Amino acid sequence: MGRGTTKNIGLIGFMGTGKTTIGRALASLTGRKFFDTDTLVESAAGRTISQIFLEEGEESFRKLESRIVKEVCENDSAVISFGGGVVLSPSNVDMIRMNSIVILLKASVETIVKRTGSNSLRPLLNVAENDVETGIKSLLDSRRILYETAMDFAIETDALSTKNAVEEIIRRVVL
Repeated sequence: MGRGTTKNIGLIGFMGTGKTTIGRALASLTGRKFFDTDTLVESAAGRTISQIFLEEGEESFRKLESRIVKEVCENDSAVISFGGGVVLSPSNVDMIRMNSIVILLKASVETIVKRTGSNSLRPLLNVAENDVETGIKSLLDSRRILYETAMDFAIETDALSTKNAVEEIIRRVVL
């Protein structure tokens, strides 16, 4: 794609906003390596994120996540999908911003509910069926300022296809 940035493209945002799907497509189209920190955490732990939360708690998961963030941020010219809660740690945000153009993927609560449902593989959504929307709204509200402070720009993914989201990123970032 020419002589563009060698910075990483870091995708942040809440679960269900399209970070993994859009990240994979962007990496494939641009010939960049793709990393998904949630997948790398599971690989390093030899367990799912749900199991880590259940057996060791969120704090243990966040420590492992921070180690993985540090490792992937040492790459150049990669596309990295970061876990939804990565912004909870200021040191993670600092590492990400050092060598990444940070794109916040956003979606409405309704879209997130449709995309994630009451997915038992998402430990922070393990709530009663009728409380999923309330739980998502609460988490989203508590993280909004963290996402917005960490980002270089945002893309709303509610009505965008994966292809259109990738085109929008390419249009806004010199790759």
